[in-house]
Amino acid sequence: MGWLTMKVAFFQLRIIHGSFVLSWFLFILLTVYIIHPADKLTGMTAPLALGVAALSGISVAQTLRQKLVTAPADELAGQPDNAALLQRWRSGNILQFAFAESITLFGLVSRLLGASWPVAAPFFAVGLLMLLLSAPRDASRQF
Repeated sequence: MGWLTMKVAFFQLRIIHGSFVLSWFLFILLTVYIIHPADKLTGMTAPLALGVAALSGISVAQTLRQKLVTAPADELAGQPDNAALLQRWRSGNILQFAFAESITLFGLVSRLLGASWPVAAPFFAVGLLMLLLSAPRDASRQF
């Protein structure tokens, strides 16, 4: 079976998820207290491009969630000792966190470019929502 058990993987994922949520709050603090761009963003080209990238990231995240989190979790409910499935489920969860964090980073980039809070705030909000919705669930107790 190896060193990675369901309980260990779930505990690791909870710690990693907590780190991603903490980094979201640090990005907010960074944009409020440290980053003060001298030039204000006048055009909407950059925020629109970031918005398109964020929307595509959300759709890719949903597809990957189905393939790398939900499907292995279904199988893990019946075979909790399958190391390959467990690793796939764990990797899929970490990818989910990364995609959610990337949406937040688009908000940070828009603030770095000089966008106002009403422009950047939806990126931060969607990023946090995705992080909270992608919280790891114990695959052995999922069903």
